[in-house]
Amino acid sequence: MDADDLEDVLHDILMAAYRRLGSFDASRLLRAALGLSDEEEVPGGEPVPFSAVLPYVSKLRARRAWDPVYRWLYGFAWRQVTHYRQRAFRRREIPAGLQSSAIFAGVDQRPRLEHRVEATERAEVIDLLLASLVPQRRVMLVMHDMLDIPVVEIARELQINENTAQNRLRLAREDFRAAVKRLAPEQRSALRLGERPFA
Repeated sequence: MDADDLEDVLHDILMAAYRRLGSFDASRLLRAALGLSDEEEVPGGEPVPFSAVLPYVSKLRARRAWDPVYRWLYGFAWRQVTHYRQRAFRRREIPAGLQSSAIFAGVDQRPRLEHRVEATERAEVIDLLLASLVPQRRVMLVMHDMLDIPVVEIARELQINENTAQNRLRLAREDFRAAVKRLAPEQRSALRLGERPFA
């Protein structure tokens, strides 16, 4: 608990005690101020309001005389601290600058189940299509269109002529489009138009 939290709790305790001050039975405090024992009755015999004890408060020197007030305030403190701890357990820190982001505005940023299923189906169809390609063409297609590696670097890496690499890429795209046309309608629907790779 840092200084701000402690200050908040102390403020809550003082406010709760202030609001309930009228309900505090100050008869034991008055007995101590008047020098009476705990068994002796306070004059009047009714619960004593705190305001009746105020003129005698300056005479209270012994720690034991203040025990009723301490116990009463301890009850407030205990209740406020436990309530504060329960609130603090549920409270989350928000790093500075993120208050306005969608995550803290109550918007769930995780992909919905339908989107995850669609992405899985799309990946399965793409894997099926890529598996139908000749391996040399598949490598060119994946490296250039999926990984965005320039043809020159691919040709250098595979130690082939740049024209050969361009030709393999062109043929791979043609083979991929032909394989998409051969797909069943439900598989083709998994490749939505805006997300169709290698189109």
